[in-house]
Amino acid sequence: MRFRLLALTSVAVVAVAGPIAPRAFRPLALAPAAGVAVAQPSPPRPAACPATSTFTLHVERPNRTPAKGLQVVVKAGGRAGVRKATDVVSASGEIALCIRDATSGEMVEVTVAPESFLVLYPSHRQLALSSQGTPSVVVCETGRDCSQLSEADVVRIIQKALPQIRSMTANEKAAFFREWADYARQLSRDANADIAQLFTALVRKERQITAASQASNFLLAYVNKVREVVVRFERHAERALVNRDLKGFDDINKAIVAYNPIFDQLSEKTDGYLKETSDYWSTDVSAELRALFGEAREFHKQCIYPLNVTKELINACIRREPECPGMAAARRDVQKARSSLRNVTTPRLDRFEKRATDWLDSLDGRLFGDPAPSSPPAPRRNNQ
Repeated sequence: MRFRLLALTSVAVVAVAGPIAPRAFRPLALAPAAGVAVAQPSPPRPAACPATSTFTLHVERPNRTPAKGLQVVVKAGGRAGVRKATDVVSASGEIALCIRDATSGEMVEVTVAPESFLVLYPSHRQLALSSQGTPSVVVCETGRDCSQLSEADVVRIIQKALPQIRSMTANEKAAFFREWADYARQLSRDANADIAQLFTALVRKERQITAASQASNFLLAYVNKVREVVVRFERHAERALVNRDLKGFDDINKAIVAYNPIFDQLSEKTDGYLKETSDYWSTDVSAELRALFGEAREFHKQCIYPLNVTKELINACIRREPECPGMAAARRDVQKARSSLRNVTTPRLDRFEKRATDWLDSLDGRLFGDPAPSSPPAPRRNNQ
């Protein structure tokens, strides 16, 4: 009915307008009828983001509250060129980003707006994308929660780094925390923000790792020197005695000469390693290290020193000196020493090496939850 009425009306208008000059004629067929939509060209739709280019991040404040409404910009570089993606943090704290041609593990730069917000983690705002999980970004606002970080807040922030550093070497971990501390210092200076709690904790983490690594590396170096003495003695001792093999005896002697300096260090540097560890770790960690050093000294006394006595016996017999008790008696002593090496010394050394390695490995977990010493750490020293 609507279209019919329109047609009739049009005819009536034309009929009435007959005498009017042609220049006043306007063909109504070209005008849109009331209530009738006219098709317009549609704007091109953006191509859907491939699943492989979609990444999510979780953005929160130090107390785990989602940073709702904060604008986040992520910039990627590399061979694919500079690509940017932005989103506003949702009520749940998540943002979804389309970063075309990006790959899991690729490093990107994270910035936030407004400028009153600082990125506390990741360090230097550099974050690795992940297609399997949701990496975290921790922000604070100057004049508000930046200067109100609690000890629990700091622990939570630092724990964010655990997956990232788990596979690093001790030196890499120390460098990671050292660079993060430098970044925290820079934030404090550039933004005039008081985040001293985070800076202090990061410095302590770097020194914890360094102290534990130095002590552990020393213990493992001690194990290696001991093992060389054990292996060479077991291999050459009896033949050197029976055949008066000066070359075999010289191999034993060289291993013992190489061992002596690290034994001297065991006596001289133990207190330094213990002091460095107790400055930055808990009393439990320091006590465990003290026990390892004590065991190393006992090992020398019960296992290595007797080998040195047997070595002198072999030397006396090779050179036919009066101290040689006779070849038969000397050979029995050497065989007894070799048997003790196989059945007692080597298994004990293996156990000690495992304990030292396990002790260092255990510090990875305790690095993120170990309570601070009750007294402030002394100035750092170099144990060379």
